[in-house]
Amino acid sequence: MRTISSTLTPVIAASNAIPRTLYHLEMQDKATDAINHLYLTNHEQNLVFGGITYQSYKVKHSNIKTYLKNQTDNCNITVDNVDRGMSSYFAYNEFSGQNAEVWKIFLDANLAPIGTAAAGDYIIQFK
Repeated sequence: MRTISSTLTPVIAASNAIPRTLYHLEMQDKATDAINHLYLTNHEQNLVFGGITYQSYKVKHSNIKTYLKNQTDNCNITVDNVDRGMSSYFAYNEFSGQNAEVWKIFLDANLAPIGTAAAGDYIIQFK
């Protein structure tokens, strides 16, 4: 069951909010096995939420598959190959099968996030 914060409930009900998706991807460095974190958003510009800057990229996810028994929930996250820097990042970091979180946040008319991460003003779509 998903819980929507009291900050978001009236804004969503009034259809005054602009939904955006945030992606937190954990990627394992192929050389050192260290875990690197990549923060992306499907918004037209970078977004700051919870003190973290989410980089604007063409990113999307498939339907989220959830299971009741003995299988891990999963989804496919696709990042458009828009520059050589991102290609290089994926070449040196393992992307497949790693942990990820997908959050839905909402923006106001000025394109600022409504609420805060600390107050739970987001909807977890995948974890």
